[in-house]
Amino acid sequence: NKVGLNQTLEVVLGPILSDVPVIVFSILIIILIVILTNAANSVVVNLLLIPFILTYATTVGVSAASLVVLITVLANITAALTPAASAFSAILFGTTEWIDAKSIYKYAIVFVLLEISVFIIIGVPMLEIFF
Repeated sequence: NKVGLNQTLEVVLGPILSDVPVIVFSILIIILIVILTNAANSVVVNLLLIPFILTYATTVGVSAASLVVLITVLANITAALTPAASAFSAILFGTTEWIDAKSIYKYAIVFVLLEISVFIIIGVPMLEIFF
């Protein structure tokens, strides 16, 4: 807060985000989080996106808490496609005597797609309850 990141994001992104409906923003942030958390560590992605979500919530006037909870849970659940995604994923890829990498990719892709579907079908409509 001392460096002014939230204020800078609000000034720069405010005009752009003010016209985006909450449902559209939520679906776009879900897709972005899934892509980023599977390429980088989920905790880092979470920490980087929270100021962005707070800026959006301030601009639109919605509850930031529910959006932050949504991305936190989603980022931690879907981080499984690469070893860099999470500690769980690194352990999974490191124990080759249990499962090979090809099988991990095959099953992880299916489960990540299911998780995205559940979050879009159930999670996003539930956000409106908290707004």
